[in-house]
This record gives sequence, C-alpha cells and structure tokens, in this order.
Amino acid sequence: MGTFTFETLDAYKVALDAARRVRAMSFGMGRTHLRDQAQRAADSVVLNIAEGNMLRGANRKKHYRIALGSAGEVAAALDLLDTPRAAEIKELYRRIGAMLPRLAG
Repeated sequence: MGTFTFETLDAYKVALDAARRVRAMSFGMGRTHLRDQAQRAADSVVLNIAEGNMLRGANRKKHYRIALGSAGEVAAALDLLDTPRAAEIKELYRRIGAMLPRLAG
C-alpha cells in the first residue's frame, strides 16, 4: 500500500508526535478548557500540514500558515502550564514553526 506524500514530511511526523504528547499529558485540575483548546490546536497542526501538502499554490500556503498559527496556539497554551513536560513539548512546536515557512515556500 502506498503512502501519502505528507507522511514523509518531517514537519508532519514531528507534529503527529507532538499532538500525541499533548493528548497524553496532564493539564491539572480545573484546566480542562486549556487541555481541550491545546488538543484541538495540536490536531489542527497535523491536519493542516496534511491537507496543505495535498494542494498547490495559494491554497497550500494558506494551510501551512494555518498550521503555523495553530502551532503558536499550542505553544501559548503550554506556556500557561508550569511543568517540564510542557516545556519539552513546546520545543517540538518550535521545530514545527521553523519548518512550516520553508514548506510554504
């Protein structure tokens, strides 16, 4: 069975790993709103990288820009948590943020 081209992108692989880490982490009591927001934004990064890779031209760039915005949103949500685990995951979003502008071209 073949693969989609986005499955070979480092940005996609890192985003998928990061999203899984966000989903698995504990946000603490009373932080369900933050957990939900971070998880939705993390999913958005993965989905927009995949969709953008399947498109061309302005639509491709648009999805990569959306993914970049969502990566920033996850990073900000992680800033609101004062844990080493959050800092570790945020570094993955920094990597993603550095890769996306290059993909957009």
